[in-house]
Amino acid sequence: MTNGNRLPEIPGIRITHSRNIGLAIRFDFFIERDAIDVAITGLLEALKRFDEFVLADHRKGDYESCSTFRATSAGFEMMTGGHGWSGEWHSLDYTAALIELSRIAEFNHGPDWSNCGHLIARGA
Repeated sequence: MTNGNRLPEIPGIRITHSRNIGLAIRFDFFIERDAIDVAITGLLEALKRFDEFVLADHRKGDYESCSTFRATSAGFEMMTGGHGWSGEWHSLDYTAALIELSRIAEFNHGPDWSNCGHLIARGA
């Protein structure tokens, strides 16, 4: 998946660091402002190699909210949650996933932890 200690490469995404979080490796990243479209398509493609990714989602004004995306056999799923709450998983096809990602990409340009995303690789 990540070829040893090598950081994953995804167009439009800048990996800032990685860390072992127990049963998984977490790769923190931000979306480059001039490459949003290529970044969001790259993130969906990355779900072939990663278990999920999480993006900051501040549409409700809660700066602790995030949306988690993962692949399914039928497409994708998304769930939004925050400090002390979580929503339900919702099924998305490719187009719907792109639309959701384009709506929340603006909250993920870094550099602070509350404005970044992360990829999760379990069993790495």
